[in-house]
Amino acid sequence: MNFERLQQISREVLKGAQSEGFDHLTLELIVKNSRGVRVGRSLISRENVSHEESTIVFSGWLNSRFGSFICDVTSSSELLAKIREFRQELALQPIDVELVVPTTAKMTCVWQASKKNLDDLFPVQEVYQALENAISPVRNLGLRVSGYIEISELKKFFVDSAGFELTTVDAGLFGKMTADNPQSGAAGTGEFICLASQNKDFAHKLNQAMDHALKICQLSEGPGIPSAGDYCVILGPRAVRDLLYMTLYYELFDQRKVEERRTYLSGVRDELVFPGGLELSYCMNPEGIVPGYSHAPFNQHGRFFNSLRLIGGGRIQDLCVSPYWAKKTGLNESLLPSNGVPMVLTSNSDLGIDRYETMEQLISKTEHAIYVESLWYIRIVSEMNGLLTGMTRDGVFEVKDGKIIRPLRNMRWHENPFSVLSSAEAITTESKLLGLPRMAGGNGLYVMPSLKIRRFHFSSVSSF
Repeated sequence: MNFERLQQISREVLKGAQSEGFDHLTLELIVKNSRGVRVGRSLISRENVSHEESTIVFSGWLNSRFGSFICDVTSSSELLAKIREFRQELALQPIDVELVVPTTAKMTCVWQASKKNLDDLFPVQEVYQALENAISPVRNLGLRVSGYIEISELKKFFVDSAGFELTTVDAGLFGKMTADNPQSGAAGTGEFICLASQNKDFAHKLNQAMDHALKICQLSEGPGIPSAGDYCVILGPRAVRDLLYMTLYYELFDQRKVEERRTYLSGVRDELVFPGGLELSYCMNPEGIVPGYSHAPFNQHGRFFNSLRLIGGGRIQDLCVSPYWAKKTGLNESLLPSNGVPMVLTSNSDLGIDRYETMEQLISKTEHAIYVESLWYIRIVSEMNGLLTGMTRDGVFEVKDGKIIRPLRNMRWHENPFSVLSSAEAITTESKLLGLPRMAGGNGLYVMPSLKIRRFHFSSVSSF
């Protein structure tokens, strides 16, 4: 069935379900069309994986109870029968005293990133050729290449019992390429994305990712064993993204937690000082930062939002306000990390922080530091102390007198992300676009620079 027919079925089902006594109903139709191209042992699998699926997410609010279920799209009568079963199960659930029923306006909205279909945006044969061109030089060096590229188009139709309808169409391409030496085990990884508006830049972005993977692989031969302790550290864009993503994931910027004194910022919000030029935000319209891209100005419940400025002017600014906390306190509901709005870290001036155009320039001005490509296995240790722990990955190097002098083994670290940002000494004006838009099937976009941190604590050294 085509998308328009699936939309009509969704409307029919929601209309039929309104007689079941729910306080509020929402139905989200999701149609995903994807292509996957794999690279293994330097060979491109030309039997690309094509996948198309249509699902419906039904959510219901009933007498201070909430629930949802996911199912395949079938006939209206079969879907209505599932909803009736769902209502009976929902009525048996315990009451949630903090549940907030969404309030939406009766309106119809359409947000479409591109009018081209997926095969016109990213033709598979062109992807194959670009991959072969990128892989060949690395293969000729005796190194091995592996990777995966996913091209996806996501069509969504949201409708609720208040009369709000939202249709979104977006597409994008995400890729990760790895070069490794099978003899020594040295490896490097490059990551890239292409938005629908950037489809003509695919080959260039792929080559950049492959070149980066090759560079890290070649630099990683024979890693040394560092000592645990505090170091000046340069975090690459992926490492900055990893740290900030988990900071928001663990809700360390949550207004309710702060006011209920259940998190680190509760006691220190007014005392923390950051470089005056540092800006961290969820940016609704990063047109000047991500050319050709703007985020839909509403969430799936039809609520319109402004950008959220988390850090600016040397201080904590806005916090994340959930629907429940907004209703209880009278504050305005804000963007939340789950909305997938682009997260942007930048510097609008050199107040309290040195600025360099590229990471290479930043390194060239560094006397001694450890460079970290990315972070993973990040877990929270103590929320009241704001302490996170994790591991380095995909490249760790010692920098001395403006040059990378040797690779290092991976290390475990323990740090407070607010302390990390407050001790930032330098930032690059050049940023890297990471992630994939939520409306194209990803977890959101990240525009991240490289950061030089005055002090960063490594607690132990790994065996690899």
